[in-house]
Amino acid sequence: MTIYEISYKVLRIMLSAFDNRITRDIKTITKTNNIKSIVDVGGRKSPYTIGFSGKVTIIDKPPKNEIQKTLNLGIDYEKKIEINKNRSNIKNIILHDITEKNINVSEKFDLALFIEVIEHIEEDEKALSNIHNLLSNEGILYLTTPNGDYIPSDNNPDHVKHYTRDELKLLLSKYFKNVKIEYAIRTGKFRLRSLNAYKIKHPLKLVITIINGFINKIQSIGVKNQYLRTAHLIAICSRKK
Repeated sequence: MTIYEISYKVLRIMLSAFDNRITRDIKTITKTNNIKSIVDVGGRKSPYTIGFSGKVTIIDKPPKNEIQKTLNLGIDYEKKIEINKNRSNIKNIILHDITEKNINVSEKFDLALFIEVIEHIEEDEKALSNIHNLLSNEGILYLTTPNGDYIPSDNNPDHVKHYTRDELKLLLSKYFKNVKIEYAIRTGKFRLRSLNAYKIKHPLKLVITIINGFINKIQSIGVKNQYLRTAHLIAICSRKK
């Protein structure tokens, strides 16, 4: 592992409730299902795969406008170089729009990650169809997106749609089976404060951010069936043959 990866793993416990939940879920899925390969679609720097013992392929596209650049979305060539330098388990980084066919990859993957991406995409069915084709016969999709049963879609200028749980299940069921979706992460002042950028130059603010994150982790226990005041939907499903 690189110094970057070791540092990230050590400090991960201080990250937000969402970051810790996703990392924990992926660790469980990879161990339980003997996952050897992951494709992280729209994964940017793919932080949730740090520590994964197999190989990771990232598929993402360069930011296409100033909003996406400001929100740090996508991967450009400079970021691609940075990722390859800092990561030991990245096999390939493919600059490609997941809604377009002819993805330059020949292998099939055990697990696809689609984390906080689908809400940015107009052609959601094309994206899911292409992800379906990237997976092996028993491949698994792990997807997260804002909770459309509670969070309005106009809270982010780059979001196209926030899905309700029923809408997301209907959409995923066209390409995947055994679709399980739950609500996750209690929202409110503690969650919002925990999302502040970590800045060593401001130690007091850093401590406050970390404390709010721990409180939000406790708040988020047992909310999987609560649509009110929860920020995300988390879906796990497997590929239809």
